[in-house]
Amino acid sequence: MISSAPDYGARRNDYERYGVGEYWRLDPSGGRHYDAALAGDRLAEGEYQPIHVEWLDDERARGYSRALGLYLCWEYEELRLCVPGKEGYLLSHYEEIARANAANMRANAATKARMMAEARALASRGARVKADARAKANAAERRRMEDELRRFKERFGDLVDSE
Repeated sequence: MISSAPDYGARRNDYERYGVGEYWRLDPSGGRHYDAALAGDRLAEGEYQPIHVEWLDDERARGYSRALGLYLCWEYEELRLCVPGKEGYLLSHYEEIARANAANMRANAATKARMMAEARALASRGARVKADARAKANAAERRRMEDELRRFKERFGDLVDSE
């Protein structure tokens, strides 16, 4: 359980009485309102015992939660969670949203690029179909004109050859 309420003493006693295995307190003011920016207690033989919180410097502290299997870290007025033995923190809710939004934007950009490429390919195919149709029409017109010239020569060949 993590609390930042002013009545943490009463809550702590209630949680202890109900057998809550760990109780963490967070003071968003950095320890100006309560006894510490980050503090925790672990139930041992029916009573809470303080959990060791290591201060790395004036702005950073961490304590290990057995219940979560994570470090609770107070760094630069922000609570972060860290997996032991790994670099960095678990992402916050807002970081997860930002990551998902960025992934969606990349996916949308890729989809748009694919659609544009498909549209260009379709336009290119359409241009080839039109060019082929024009070429066929031109060839048909040329054959028609050659046939007409042949028929003309067959009919008036002696007049055409004499000049």
